[in-house]
Amino acid sequence: MATGQLELKWRCREGAAFVTVAGNEVRLRVSGYGLTGRTIPPDLAPLLIGLNHGVSERELASGAGDDVGAIAKLFRLLDRFRGSGLLVAQAHASNGLLATFRPLSGTFGLPSNPAPRPDRASWLLSRFALLRRDEGRWILESAEADCDVVIEDPAVLRALHGMVGSPARREAGQASGDLDRAAPRDAASLGEESEAALPQLM
Repeated sequence: MATGQLELKWRCREGAAFVTVAGNEVRLRVSGYGLTGRTIPPDLAPLLIGLNHGVSERELASGAGDDVGAIAKLFRLLDRFRGSGLLVAQAHASNGLLATFRPLSGTFGLPSNPAPRPDRASWLLSRFALLRRDEGRWILESAEADCDVVIEDPAVLRALHGMVGSPARREAGQASGDLDRAAPRDAASLGEESEAALPQLM
């Protein structure tokens, strides 16, 4: 598994991107909606474009320099984008991308500075969790969670299989192909909720 200090970055979800239009204005384009919202403030545009490929809150704040007003405005926009389901969070380590967290509700949020890793012995996957394969990718989800997790590093997947619990439960999970029978929330609802919130985005 990739090791080292974890860094959390925010990135536009699939189908969303900041684009430059006529007159060098930067706008948000969302699949099914085209250009939405007001023009991005010119002083923030270069920073928000970074969300197309992933940027941390630290990098965003650093890019705004000492302009306290710009930083406040930047993070207000960031909160609105997150609350509308337009951003995903990605956990990076020194060796690459570990996982992508895709919001399923407007309450989704992650700490900008992840807490220290707990003792490995304390890791146990919730009995309400489900690990499934979708178009070649492994997805970890739970009906009780406000996001699902796309596993990007094979070592993370191996670690999750080791967190199923007792040997008997682990064997049962492998035999059935599922880690739980709980009905997962439909990830497709993310797109519907996000698009419904777009007119109030900015």
